Amino acid sequence: MMISKGCDDPQLRDVDTEFREVLTSMLPMVRASVVSRRRFFHSRSTTLRGGIRVLEDPDLPEHGFFRPGRRFDVIARYANGYGTDDIAPAVRGLTLRLVENARTTDGLLDLPLNTGECFYVPTADAFRRAQHDGPERDDLLRRNPHYRDVIWRSVRRPTSFTTYRYYSQAPTCFVDTAGALSFARYRVLPGPGQGGSQDRSAVSPAGMWMPPHPPNTLSRDPDDRRPRSYLHDDLRYRVLTAPVQGLLQVQLHPGEDGDAALDATRPWPERWRDLAEFSLDRLMDDELVEPLRFSPATAPPELGIALARSPHENASLNHLRALVYHLASSARIT
Repeated sequence: MMISKGCDDPQLRDVDTEFREVLTSMLPMVRASVVSRRRFFHSRSTTLRGGIRVLEDPDLPEHGFFRPGRRFDVIARYANGYGTDDIAPAVRGLTLRLVENARTTDGLLDLPLNTGECFYVPTADAFRRAQHDGPERDDLLRRNPHYRDVIWRSVRRPTSFTTYRYYSQAPTCFVDTAGALSFARYRVLPGPGQGGSQDRSAVSPAGMWMPPHPPNTLSRDPDDRRPRSYLHDDLRYRVLTAPVQGLLQVQLHPGEDGDAALDATRPWPERWRDLAEFSLDRLMDDELVEPLRFSPATAPPELGIALARSPHENASLNHLRALVYHLASSARIT
C-alpha cells in the first residue's frame, strides 16, 4: 500500500486517466474559491488556539509521533459545512492542526473532522456522481441505500460548536515504531462540563432523500429567532469566559483488511481509545487563519493517507480531498 509522505509527496499526482477526469470535474469548486477568495466548504469560521497533550499512558502501540506526554500547540477551526445561517441544520466541522509551538502555524498534522461517524460515499468516483442530480446519482443511491442514512447522521441542529462530536470519517494510516500498519479514525468529544449529547441535535429527513446540494441549504425553523451567527457568537463568548476543552480519541483497525477497511461509509467495530486532551484559550484573528492550507495529507509519513491510482479504490476519497484542497487553496491564496 502506498502512503503519502506529506502535501508535497509526488505520489499524490501519480493517478490514472479516470482519476484525472474526476479531478477535472471538481474544478467548479476551485473556480468558486478563486471568485470568492474563500473556501468552498466550511468557508466562514471561528478559530481558537491552545495546547494539546498526548496522554501519559495511551492505550496504543508505540508510535513515533504520538509519544506519551508529548505536547503540541493546536489550532482549532470551527465552521458549518456550507451556508451562512448557523440556525439552519447543517454538517458542522472542526479542523485540528497540530503545530510545533506557539511561534508557528505550520502544520505537523491536520485532522479534518465533521459531525457524523462516517462519510456518505466511499470513493472519488462515487463523490463525483453524488454531486449533481441526475441518472448517475440516482443509480448510485439505488445501489447503495445506506448512503442516505450516513449523510443524514452528519446533519445537526444548532446547539453549540463545543457540544458536537466530530469524526475524521475517512480512514488514514497509522504505522507504529515496529512498522506494523493499522488504519485509523479520529474523533473529538466535548470536554468536562461542556455537554455533548447529540440527541438534541439530530435531524429527521422528513421524507427528503438527501440534503440539498450547495449552494442550496436546509431551511431554519421559522420560529427560531436566534441570529444567523449564533454558533460563532456562542463559541467566541465561551472561549472568552473559560477554555474550551476536548478529548481526542483514535480507533485502530487491522491493516491487513486493505481496501475494505478504507470504506468511509462503514463504521468499524473496534473500540475508541483515549489519545490526547486539548484546551483552547484564545481566539485567532481571521487574517491569520485565511492563508492556512489545511489538508488531510498534512501528516508525518507514519500517519499519512493511503493513496490510490484509480478513482474506484476506497483510498481515492482522501486522495481526492488532498488534491482538491491543494488546487483550491492555491487558487484562493495566489
